[in-house]
Amino acid sequence: VRKTYADYARAGYTSIGITGAVGKHADPVGLLRHIGASDAPLRAYLYLLPDQEEPLGGSDDFRILGRKFWMDGSPFTGGAAFAEPYEHSALTIDRMHLPHGHLGPLTHEAEGFGQNLERLQAEGHQIAVHVQGERAIDHVLDAFEVAGPPKGLSHRLEHNALITEAQIVRAKNLGLSLGFFVDHIYYYGDALPDIVGDRANRYMPVGAAVAAGGVTTLHGDHPASPIDPMRTLRVAVERGSVSGQTRTAPDQAISRAQALQAMTLDAARQ
Repeated sequence: VRKTYADYARAGYTSIGITGAVGKHADPVGLLRHIGASDAPLRAYLYLLPDQEEPLGGSDDFRILGRKFWMDGSPFTGGAAFAEPYEHSALTIDRMHLPHGHLGPLTHEAEGFGQNLERLQAEGHQIAVHVQGERAIDHVLDAFEVAGPPKGLSHRLEHNALITEAQIVRAKNLGLSLGFFVDHIYYYGDALPDIVGDRANRYMPVGAAVAAGGVTTLHGDHPASPIDPMRTLRVAVERGSVSGQTRTAPDQAISRAQALQAMTLDAARQ
């Protein structure tokens, strides 16, 4: 963990959000708290797993802010809860082994999410939720609407692969910030039409989120992709794939200044 913190610091990061302390350590929260109290090279903000019970707060170097939930899974394993089925292609059939008409499911956490939300809000938890497909996003937005205003908390939707413009506006009106994992465009851009078909034309709609005026951020999901903030900035601006052969939803590109704000000022707000 210390080595990874040093890697972040060398890459220019001063603060990171840890949305879910996972791993084989017997006490991952205690481990992160211990490192944060001993000259860590950056600030770390932690979101607990649903079954972790730890007090909120901490120091300037390590602070527990709230909870992390997963409403669906990865688009690249068949786990994203899209509104329409995955594309029927050689990639989805032979490589991903998805049946024709496959719709990714909501996770087991979805059933109890709304029931826990009002209590967690009242206790001061900021909620970060992994969502990729439209069905997962609708489920979360419905729950936040029922729970009511978050009383000074700014909850977070993470990744947002196929969030729609209507959902973006709805999230803004509910006071939710949107974080986009644009490395999907870089590493998987060439394959996205074989996974989501024409929906690739609206994949990772960062431009629409910025235009809507809500808090919009860009993130890496390390170690799902290498630590490189300059790549993240560049991909949001250029929307290009690693091969250089594909530009995914180029109309969703943002400016360099907007990308920088998304990784600095808006990230701090989030």
